[in-house]
Amino acid sequence: MSRTARWIWGFLCWLSAPMPALAQASISAPLPDTAALAGSFQFKLISEVSIPGYHSKAWFGPVPTQIFDITSEYEDETSPCRYSCTEIRNIVSGNVVLKIKRPLIGLTSPDGTLMAEDDDKNRIVFYSFTSSGASVVSKVKRPFNKTVSVLDVSVFSGRAEYYATTGSDSELFSSSVALVDPAKGKLIGKVSASDAINFMSFSADSTKLNAACADGTLHVWQLPALTELHVFNPMVGGIVRVWDLPNQGMMLIVTNRRELIEIDSETGAVRGSTTIAGNSDYDLLASPDGRLVTVSLLDGAQGSWAYSLQVLDARTLRIVNTLIDHQHVEDLPCTMQFNHDSSMFLYVCTPTHSVFLARVYRVDRN
Repeated sequence: MSRTARWIWGFLCWLSAPMPALAQASISAPLPDTAALAGSFQFKLISEVSIPGYHSKAWFGPVPTQIFDITSEYEDETSPCRYSCTEIRNIVSGNVVLKIKRPLIGLTSPDGTLMAEDDDKNRIVFYSFTSSGASVVSKVKRPFNKTVSVLDVSVFSGRAEYYATTGSDSELFSSSVALVDPAKGKLIGKVSASDAINFMSFSADSTKLNAACADGTLHVWQLPALTELHVFNPMVGGIVRVWDLPNQGMMLIVTNRRELIEIDSETGAVRGSTTIAGNSDYDLLASPDGRLVTVSLLDGAQGSWAYSLQVLDARTLRIVNTLIDHQHVEDLPCTMQFNHDSSMFLYVCTPTHSVFLARVYRVDRN
């Protein structure tokens, strides 16, 4: 089977793979008491904002008390955002602080300071946000000849020091990475991976870039030189997620076989694992500090969609908190995000087709 066919098959399997509840973790080291763990991470709800209209995205803004949201086609035809715009809201009051009269649908940096969008001239445009709206910081020509694909993967580092994007000059799948300085709009360099790249993430200190590939290979590059530090291949099958767990000296990977696997960040040796089994849709997210993993599950087995949101201790892969337990929703949340220092957590769901519910939690560690 060719690399292209193998990658497409793996990608389609990942999209269709059934995944609901978490199985018991299998960890080689002794597990601490789960009650003690639950007390270590407290999620306190500090805001719940219900916004009418149809929304497609929300994320933390550059000010900790603000979130952005993109909305379109309000029920109220007199609304200034009748068709599509971007709003900045206070997360406590829900009031609109700033309205930008067009949808900004690009990728936002974890600290909320920059956004990257592809324009119609084959460029990446970086925006910052001020009290008067969005302003252009820099522009850079897309690093690859192939036009933008929905299969491409892009990511900002925690403080927007770097922007990485995948692409290819000739092939269908994206197996090369370009590193960009968004402040200057400058291409730093390019590097190739072993196969199509499913996911990328930066280390918490922005000194390393991780790439998960469809052939099961994990690449780790040193920044900014893009020097290859490690190439791991811990299992057969594609890797669809990868995050650093800096406090544990480990990396967490998610495979297309519904496995969460912890590996040693220096040797690649497997140190623990658990599985997600069943037939529900799912999504996962690791906190930037590498201490927590959130797992969202959408179960349609009972004839209607029920949404659950669980929090795992990244060191043990044990469930330490259930924020939402089988709540009726129309779909998976369109946003699940920690802020840059992992002190706040945002999730957004759509209880009905015309309501956008944003909840913000403060994460306390005892």
